[in-house]
Amino acid sequence: MDDIPRAPHSRPDLAETWTLVAAMEQSSLAAYRAAGKRIRQQVADYEHIGIAELAEIHRLLDSELKQLEQVQNRLLHDGMLAAAAAAALGWRGRRREPEAERLLVRHLLDTPQKDGLNLSARLWRIHAGAARDLKSVVDVAVQRGWDAEHALQRTLNITPELKQALDEAGAGAVARRLEAGLLANPGNAAMKFRRVLRTEINRAHGERYKQLARADENVVGLRFMLSPRHPRVDICDEHAAADLYGLGQGVYPVDKCPWPAHPNTFSYTEAVYRDEIGSLNPTVEKVQTEIAAEADGLLERAAAIEPVITGDLQRMAAAVQARMAGLDYRFKGRESLIRKIESKTWRRDVTPARAAANITDVLRYTVLLDSESFVSQYWQLQEQLAASGYQTNKVSNTWRKNAVYKGINTTIIKNGQVFELQFHTEQSFNLKNNELHKLYEEAREISTSTERRAELQRQMVELSRQIPTPPGISTIQTKAGIR
Repeated sequence: MDDIPRAPHSRPDLAETWTLVAAMEQSSLAAYRAAGKRIRQQVADYEHIGIAELAEIHRLLDSELKQLEQVQNRLLHDGMLAAAAAAALGWRGRRREPEAERLLVRHLLDTPQKDGLNLSARLWRIHAGAARDLKSVVDVAVQRGWDAEHALQRTLNITPELKQALDEAGAGAVARRLEAGLLANPGNAAMKFRRVLRTEINRAHGERYKQLARADENVVGLRFMLSPRHPRVDICDEHAAADLYGLGQGVYPVDKCPWPAHPNTFSYTEAVYRDEIGSLNPTVEKVQTEIAAEADGLLERAAAIEPVITGDLQRMAAAVQARMAGLDYRFKGRESLIRKIESKTWRRDVTPARAAANITDVLRYTVLLDSESFVSQYWQLQEQLAASGYQTNKVSNTWRKNAVYKGINTTIIKNGQVFELQFHTEQSFNLKNNELHKLYEEAREISTSTERRAELQRQMVELSRQIPTPPGISTIQTKAGIR
């Protein structure tokens, strides 16, 4: 808690939020210590820990970790709700809106992150992992004790090594190691949850602050501010120094601000008002011209090789009884390409040329496979691609539970031209381009409220659940290359 900074005097909302973070971390640690103490005391009460006691101790650990998970979930929810409420203190005369705050927190809790897990699933993983590790401590101790006892029966000679093994298998020693595993060992559950707690409480405050900024017609942007106790130079410094929109150093349109830049951060944002902005940065127009030129260059180079790639893919798809779809949209649109290059130039050291060099979907294709034979057709196509000189650099399999988008996305290169090739079933493709597309477009609109975005997210997940999962789809791993 000593690393939590002191908030600027001008930001009572941050002062309350960061005080809240410190209090919640103390409560969380107290809950872990109480659970660790209960586990230590109950295990130490055993006269002997052997094979017969394993199942009972495993049940004890499962029960304690489950209770701990429930306590920490409630703690996180209450902390996020209080932090969202505190955001109103950053706006003079602004009253709390409990329903909007509640909906925002529910959205943050339910929405999957990049790893496909929402917050509840992430917390479950922390405590399930802790239960697994603690059970392993007991299992190893019992095995060592059993081996030592049998060695003693054979030799009737207590060597220092045998004595150490017997001591370590004793109930007291096991109990102490279990408590340390929960609280003190590297990567322990208490430390992992602390990181999630401060990340998500700060995020709840920051997202609510952003909502209030969006609702104020006099706010033109958000300034990315470094933590008052910024420990080292990192990506936050780059965001705080950049002037990509001619609004001033570190200032972004509300919905383009790259905060938070990483977990466990105390960087923050502050509203910038219309009367604070002077004339546009003279370099902005020059950068926009460079971005447009890079986009045009990408499209020209793709157009030169496109006929060969398209012909090869049509031939290969037909050979495995698959078919190409969406060929009318194989080129990325110019305006969309410009926006993508622009979004990649947030970092101060990323020029338009460097951003353009990392774009992989100027050309993009879709092949439709049969749901029942999806995996075998996929591997047949991969073999044909390799035989024809195409190299698969990246594979992303998003066909998992509660995913909005279900498909296989690959990045492929030949003769220096990178393109994207997606693999779909008829149903997943049609859903992506019709109902899902409409909901996605509404969700990305700046005017769409956070509450509506949460509802749209739920609708998209529900629609995607209706798509049949091809047998064996999990064997297509998220990595490059052929089997």
